[in-house]
Amino acid sequence: METNSTTRKNPDSPIRVLVVGAGAIGSFYGGKLAQAGAEVSVVCRSDYEVVKEKGYNIESILGDFHFKPHKVLKSAEEFEDNPDFLLVTLKVLPEIDPVKLIAPAVKNGTTIMLLQNGVDIEKPVANAFPDNQLISGLAFICVNRVAPGEV
Repeated sequence: METNSTTRKNPDSPIRVLVVGAGAIGSFYGGKLAQAGAEVSVVCRSDYEVVKEKGYNIESILGDFHFKPHKVLKSAEEFEDNPDFLLVTLKVLPEIDPVKLIAPAVKNGTTIMLLQNGVDIEKPVANAFPDNQLISGLAFICVNRVAPGEV
């Protein structure tokens, strides 16, 4: 995973990833990024207490693993660092405004990655953050949250 080293305080430090929407998809991909050496923090709504205390236990055909996020936050506003990558894995629902939720964490040089369902989900994010790189992807994986902190 590469990032623009001119925007990072220390290019030799781990890549910082903030996952917004750390449910089944976000925790799985966040865990995989952590296994690859990234410093992964998560914004976690419903399972906050369990994840903060214990992290995630992930059972997978690719191998079971435990993922303890670097930081567990209740909102993106709490993230005090500059994330190199912001991974958005929120469900696309009319009452959820991803721009509003991620705006406090988007800094100069942050690459925004959308792993969400929906059509034209990129437009509001691209319009709100025209100077940031935007990547939109698909998650070809079936994951379920079976209990708090268990995927």
